[in-house]
Amino acid sequence: KIGAEKFSEVWNVDHHKSNTKFGDFNFIDVKAGSTGQVVWELLSECKGFKLTKDIAQNLFCTLSTDTGSFRYSNATPEVFKMAARLVEAGAKPDVVSQALYETYPQKRLVLLQLVLKSLKFEMDGKLALMFLTQNDLDAVGATGEESDEFVNFPRGVSGVKIVGFFKEKSPLKWKVSLRSRDNVDVLKIAQKFGGGGHSLAAGCMMGGDRDGVKSILEKTILELGSF
Repeated sequence: KIGAEKFSEVWNVDHHKSNTKFGDFNFIDVKAGSTGQVVWELLSECKGFKLTKDIAQNLFCTLSTDTGSFRYSNATPEVFKMAARLVEAGAKPDVVSQALYETYPQKRLVLLQLVLKSLKFEMDGKLALMFLTQNDLDAVGATGEESDEFVNFPRGVSGVKIVGFFKEKSPLKWKVSLRSRDNVDVLKIAQKFGGGGHSLAAGCMMGGDRDGVKSILEKTILELGSF
């Protein structure tokens, strides 16, 4: 979408329900396990398309990340069929997994320690909250990207239905990652604040101090009857 005015045609390829269909041509499949699956469907229709090892590896990455390494409900039979075809073409699941999940700098683990100190359980243990401040990043010498996937740690706690991970982007401005389980829809929460994503994984921006955004999230959950 960024810089779309530079092109005569904009192809919008996605699998998010919140997509606004901004392109000249929109290829949106909300049942797809990942946007890579939609790309695969388009490429398969192209005359002369050849599935190379590099293409297979990249497409396999999209399946692995968006399905939580094939653990989430969007890991459909079609996803596994596509994964098998990609592996046949040269994709290496072990290489993908090691690069995505098992290779990171020491400071990422130190940053996780700081974030977990902020972990609180609210609303009778159904809501887990974590905060990452700019001071945390400065103390470790890390970037916000190194906190990717931290939001998933509390999701596995028994009784937790929603996880809210607040990343401070600037004073009184937070990027909020939302995760849920047991079919609790966090997309509705994110959309209240102009965000988007999936029913079980969404995000948005919120304004206010730390206590303020915490209260806003809790109030919104109650208003929507999320539990």
